[in-house]
Amino acid sequence: MKPECPVLKSVSAFSSLWLKLLPVVLLICGLSFAARSADRSDAQALLRQIGATKGICALPGDTGCRLALSLAHASELVLYVQLADPAEVEAARRRAYDAGLYGTRLFVEQGPLDHLYLADNVADAVIATGTAEKMPVNEALRVVHPEGKALVGARLETKPFPAGVDNWTHPYHSPDNNPVSHDTLARGPYLTQFLADPRYAPLPQVAVAAAGRVFKAFGHIAFKEREEPWLNTLAAFNG
Repeated sequence: MKPECPVLKSVSAFSSLWLKLLPVVLLICGLSFAARSADRSDAQALLRQIGATKGICALPGDTGCRLALSLAHASELVLYVQLADPAEVEAARRRAYDAGLYGTRLFVEQGPLDHLYLADNVADAVIATGTAEKMPVNEALRVVHPEGKALVGARLETKPFPAGVDNWTHPYHSPDNNPVSHDTLARGPYLTQFLADPRYAPLPQVAVAAAGRVFKAFGHIAFKEREEPWLNTLAAFNG
C-alpha cells in the first residue's frame, strides 16, 4: 500500500474546507449586493421625493454618511452632513475621505441637530434622519430656498414662494422701460447671499429674472481666456 501524499492530502483538505465555506461566502456577497441595491433604491426614492438631483442637500443625523454616499452616487448633489457627536463626525469624515468625496461632494460638520450651520435659503433640500428627525421643521425650511423641500422623518414640506418678490423680465424691468422695481422684500442692509459661476464673463451682457430663475445673455467680447467658454451664450440659473 502506497503512503498518502502530504501535498495531495493538503489540497484535498483545503478543497473540502472551501466547499464548506463557499455557501457562507456567497451569502455574504449576496447580502452585500442586496444592501447596495437597497441603498440605491432608497436613494432614488428620496431623490424623487425632494425633486432635486443637483444643488445642495443637507443631511442632519446621517451617521456614517450612509445616505450621503448613496445620494452622491445616484445624483450630482453636494451633500452636507451635520452630526452632534465628535466621534461620529470623525468616523463620517473618514468614510467620506475613503470614498474620495470629502471636501468636494461631501462635507461633514459638528453641530447640534436642532440648528443647521447653513445660511437662509441656500439649500435645495434637507433630509433629516436618525435623531435629527426630531428637529423643528421650521429650521429645516429656513435653510432651503423657496420651493425647496424638507423631509423631516416622514413629514415632507415644501417652502412656499414668498409674496412680494418682483420679476425683472426686461432689460429695464418691464416692457414700459421704467427701471423701478416693485419688490417689497429686498431691503437694506444688503448682504451677499451666495456667489456662483461665472464670476467672469464676456461683454456685453444682460440679465433678467422671473419665477425664481435668472437668464443671462453673454456677448462676443472676451478680454481673457477664462471668459471664452461663455462667448455668445444664453444661460439659465436657479435664482
